[in-house]
Amino acid sequence: MTQIAKKILVVDDEPINLELITEFLPTEYEVHTANNGKEALAKVEEVSPDLILLDVMMPGIDGYEVCRKLKNDSRTLFIPVVMVTALSDTENRIQAIEAGADDFLSKPVDMYELNARVKSLLRVKQYHDDLEEMKSRYMELYDFAPVGYFTFTRDGIIREANMIGAVLLGVLRQELINTGFERFVVPEDQKVWNSHLSDALNNWQEQSCELKLRQENDSTLFVRLSSVRMETMDAEPEVRTVMTDLTQHENK
Repeated sequence: MTQIAKKILVVDDEPINLELITEFLPTEYEVHTANNGKEALAKVEEVSPDLILLDVMMPGIDGYEVCRKLKNDSRTLFIPVVMVTALSDTENRIQAIEAGADDFLSKPVDMYELNARVKSLLRVKQYHDDLEEMKSRYMELYDFAPVGYFTFTRDGIIREANMIGAVLLGVLRQELINTGFERFVVPEDQKVWNSHLSDALNNWQEQSCELKLRQENDSTLFVRLSSVRMETMDAEPEVRTVMTDLTQHENK
């Protein structure tokens, strides 16, 4: 399997500094350069670098502002930024930290130190990228599983719902969030739902029930709910529920 080269963006308004850093970076990296802050932001949009080596003192948009813009954007928040500066006093380092810098290098740059820090930060970036990919795959499984998944508050308000859950109820998923599930329960099964939610909250074992729901188009859905209590960080328990469509089985 071919290894994709990591992309590094080097930003400095001095051509000699760009040349030196580019020359000393290992050839395994795909190196891009920018001569000022404005060009750096454009390059980030263009190439999506894995790491940025950013000079501080530049005309126009300085390194602090570039770093601040990147760290305030969810698309670029996790790109490691190393501030490369001749300013070594505490005040300037604090300013870089406040801007969101991940590391510092002082000029003149020790190239062995440069490569060590680049390698370390790229490793951390790879861990983050791997976790994001795993999260994406999990969300695909969660959304398109053949059952509905719901998270309820203790009052039966829907906090989370997967795509299939919304499809079964005949509404858009965003319409479900912060909606009471009782809205979909037929009147004669309201007591069944209330009892099920109470049992799930007050027991640590899985609770199951079967009831009828009314879809948004007034069709009837016969389902099984399997629920368990889950603890949360805010000390308010939640109920996680799997909803299985039994309508076809009931109609046979």
